[in-house]
Amino acid sequence: MEAVGAPRLPYINGLAACPVGVTALSGGMNWFLIPNLWDPFRDSWDLTEANASNSGNGPFLTPGYLRPPVRITIGGATGAPTIGGSGGTGSVLLGSTSAVTNSGRVASATSFGSTVTIPFLPLPLAINSSTAGRDGFREAARLGSSDFTSAPVSFTTTTLGAAVPSWNTIARPQGDTATTPRTDSYVVFRISSSSTLPSSGYPVLILNSGFQMTMDYQSPNGTWYSYSFLQGKNATNTWISAPLNIATNYSVYGTPTTPTAYTAPTVVNAPPGTVTATNWTLATGGVAALAKAPMFAKADPRSIRYNSQIGALTLNSGSAGIIGSIWPSAYTSAPAMPGGTNPAIYSQTTGDNAPAAGVVGANSNPYGETNGDAVRPVMMNRPFRSVGEMGYAFRDQPFRTLSFSWAPTSPNPDAGLLDLFTTTAYDPTPTPSPTPTAAPANTPTPTPTPRGGVINLNSQQSGAIAGVLTSTIRHEDTPRAVVGGVPTPSPSPLASPAANTVAASLASLSGSAPILNRAGLATLITNLPDTSGLGPSQPKTERESVARALGEMGQTRTWNLLIDVIAQSGRYPPNATSFQNGFVVEGEQRYWVHVAIDRFTGQVIAKRIETVNE
Repeated sequence: MEAVGAPRLPYINGLAACPVGVTALSGGMNWFLIPNLWDPFRDSWDLTEANASNSGNGPFLTPGYLRPPVRITIGGATGAPTIGGSGGTGSVLLGSTSAVTNSGRVASATSFGSTVTIPFLPLPLAINSSTAGRDGFREAARLGSSDFTSAPVSFTTTTLGAAVPSWNTIARPQGDTATTPRTDSYVVFRISSSSTLPSSGYPVLILNSGFQMTMDYQSPNGTWYSYSFLQGKNATNTWISAPLNIATNYSVYGTPTTPTAYTAPTVVNAPPGTVTATNWTLATGGVAALAKAPMFAKADPRSIRYNSQIGALTLNSGSAGIIGSIWPSAYTSAPAMPGGTNPAIYSQTTGDNAPAAGVVGANSNPYGETNGDAVRPVMMNRPFRSVGEMGYAFRDQPFRTLSFSWAPTSPNPDAGLLDLFTTTAYDPTPTPSPTPTAAPANTPTPTPTPRGGVINLNSQQSGAIAGVLTSTIRHEDTPRAVVGGVPTPSPSPLASPAANTVAASLASLSGSAPILNRAGLATLITNLPDTSGLGPSQPKTERESVARALGEMGQTRTWNLLIDVIAQSGRYPPNATSFQNGFVVEGEQRYWVHVAIDRFTGQVIAKRIETVNE
């Protein structure tokens, strides 16, 4: 058995399905399936790591392992393409429909011609490319010729391709003049049809049950395993289970009369009656057609594995979602996606993951290298140290992490996890008091058992709170190199002056509105002012350093008392006249008695006596 985590490898981010007309007198059409890949785990420093060998990759370097070979595969469910080099076949069917309201899914379609069988076709990505291939896709981008160890055979888009589908390299559309993030040719999966096309209607690509596209990595044992799926996961029942019809309202079937007299229908630009072929080589046909192409919009692969949303990106003129990222970094607003909600909206416009206006990287792509570092999610590659670190974990909504710093509702549902979980095991049996007293009648036994030795979150002793906050990791940098024997960069702790300021703010907030349990800690963090240094203008991960520090060490139901006892020994002289004034002290010992009392039951749950030697 082999356990697989989340390596820094490219994932399937989207797939555009673009129909293009053939400019031959015999008519016909090509469908170009254009994958969009993205490595959501990559950082700007990743390519400085050793790729040829593990020489020099010590325990402080990330990754401290060799990146495996990677390939992109298209195939089907009939032969388990997720294991080994043998796989099955998928199939597609070409058809037409009389109406398309939006680019994307259509309810029904009429098929023509025969089913196109897609053999199991893997295509290895380049291993040591400095900008692309296995080590590329720091930003989401379409596949290019430089991504592959051996680029696929070139194909001319104006011609009709062979009946057998294949990976091909094609020229960029005339209107695609962007120099970032890519400048090389496209790599597409081509499906061609020479069948007699309908005289009218919209072209439809029907993905039959069993169709699948995967990203695979090669294990050191020589076996290939799939780690990213266009639809579902490695269980075939999560794949496309019924024919999926996708179409675009940009192109229709027709017979252009100019500039040459075609004798058979091909794909022409909408609206009906247009005589210009949907030609990839024209600025008005290439990029425009791609921009209108139906697209699978993938959710974050770390949090959502089962849902691929069908929709079309509504983009500005001259741009297409497949050229750049699905993120709105290149656009003025998050793209509209008919048929589904753009998952990026969770961290771009609303909610706890939306950076405040004053934060560097606010309302930007948190995975972007230009301005996303301040709000980049933390990839924790070690055990949890505190229950507060659950704020690093992704929840069941794409691009959204658990929140201990935002209260959209009262109470915050995520904050309850602070009460439910712990990383520190303790004896569930209460420590008996030396002189146990009967609990008041009808008083429930506290569950879980209260603990002594932790700090009260409602404490007005800000110095005690500051003592816990000091040196808490405020910004958790993953070491990328070792300089002078020291991992660099190193985590940024919360310094003592800053901890004192935050503690004073927490004491002030709890003094006016005491919290009832550890879940209330999220409310305190939410209300921290900017003057505390961890207010709303700071990144979420930094604000939640308070939860990481106090989530495990804090509670609200225990009174911690310090009793200062001075025990004296001596005698009364024979001539003593009173008990108050006649005692002669011959010895003295001082004790500090630490007592923890459950304020719900009155039970003494812990006691410790400390001898004070002066």
